[in-house]
Amino acid sequence: MPKELAAFWQSSYPNWEFSHENDIAKGCTHDRHWIPKLAETDPDRDWLILTRDKGRNDKRANDKLPKVCKHHGCAYLIISETLGKMESCKAALASVWTSLPMVIVACRKLRHTVTHVKLSKHMAKNQAVSYRIRVQGRTLEEYLKS
Repeated sequence: MPKELAAFWQSSYPNWEFSHENDIAKGCTHDRHWIPKLAETDPDRDWLILTRDKGRNDKRANDKLPKVCKHHGCAYLIISETLGKMESCKAALASVWTSLPMVIVACRKLRHTVTHVKLSKHMAKNQAVSYRIRVQGRTLEEYLKS
């Protein structure tokens, strides 16, 4: 998916780089190993990790992706499991891509909290499915205004 995202966003964000965690470390490498490597590749760059991993499968608290990201100053966006298959994830990301720089800002504000930034479906009565980035039950925009 990184190559597809790069092609989609390249015209609007030519300085963005897209990688899969396997480009940074071997497959199935613990988050506590590959995230610091990512952060060290260019410490002056903002990193945004797109993930479905909330850290629930990690046995030790310090191994959980959100905690490792916060420790190393990497922003992350949790993609809700409700989005299902890859095509739904692509559609969701395509609908919110202009907000991704704001996700980095929100993650900076949340660095010393246990709160996450999450992308999920939004289904209002009698409306088509849409997608929203939410923080503490509010839209990303509402959260950043507070």
